[in-house]
Amino acid sequence: MPKLSDELLEASMREAERLLREEAEAVAQLACNIGDSFRAAIELLATGKGKTFISGLGKSGLVGRKIAATLSSTGTPAYFIHPVEALHGDIGMVSPEDRMIAISHSGSNRELLEPVRILKERNVKVISMTSNPASELAKLADVFLDIGVQKEACPLGLAPTTSTTATLAMGDAIAAAMIIAKGIKRDDFARYHPSGALGRRLLTKVRDVMHARDSVARVSPNASIRETVTEMTRMPLGAVCIVDQSGNLLGIVTDGDVRRILLRDNLAELLEDAVSTVMTKDPIKVCEGEMASIALSLMEDRKSQISVLPVVSDDSNEMKGLIRLHDLIRLGMK
Repeated sequence: MPKLSDELLEASMREAERLLREEAEAVAQLACNIGDSFRAAIELLATGKGKTFISGLGKSGLVGRKIAATLSSTGTPAYFIHPVEALHGDIGMVSPEDRMIAISHSGSNRELLEPVRILKERNVKVISMTSNPASELAKLADVFLDIGVQKEACPLGLAPTTSTTATLAMGDAIAAAMIIAKGIKRDDFARYHPSGALGRRLLTKVRDVMHARDSVARVSPNASIRETVTEMTRMPLGAVCIVDQSGNLLGIVTDGDVRRILLRDNLAELLEDAVSTVMTKDPIKVCEGEMASIALSLMEDRKSQISVLPVVSDDSNEMKGLIRLHDLIRLGMK
């Protein structure tokens, strides 16, 4: 295969760097546009009783689909409607209680303007996102959001680059503002993402993944170290919990602790000592009702990483089970 010259490669890399800097500047400039118009747009969206529809053509349409997906996933039901399909029946999906966000860099796209006019006649509130304040789309809309892009970063100045990046960023800003305006919490967000790694991190509780008490090695504080090792071998989960007669957690001995014990010079004598002499007292633990992600953080935040955590009751120190880092990794939480 023919190779590019070093000069062309260097020029290409310089161009890529320039484009990224220009797009970053355009996005940063959008912060200056978060004012009265943005406030009005959020009020329209947050107080609407219906759904939010996003429309745009070409690259604006692709960005619109992403904005609709982001809004829906963060608690604001939103749908993309193609402007041409809208004129062939899909506009019937939009009711007066709904809101429309119409996207066009120039604000003069005929295919988009026509459905916007029809919706305005039906008293549907419209928010426009365009870079041209003097455009027909900006004037038709109830609220105009200025994207403020005067030229594309494309080397030819033609391909939608800066405009689509800025529009996407403005859509993200709307979604972020709506999360606050509608009081969306982490638990709400979790319900919108029940599957995949994100859903598992937000929805899975410790009790869902822990090994229950009956499958966990546990001994009394008076048990010998030899008896403790035997119990750990019988129930090989990487640790044994030391509990009192009421089942309350007193301490823990891990596989790592056992390996260190085996290196002691007085091993024969030590094996007959009570496990309470070598256990980790008042160990780091997690409540069974906590999110599994909290358990993961507790294990990862230690300087010497912990691979097992004892689990206790939500309202007492009663030992309920054991949760392992290995199980969380297997679930795809790390």
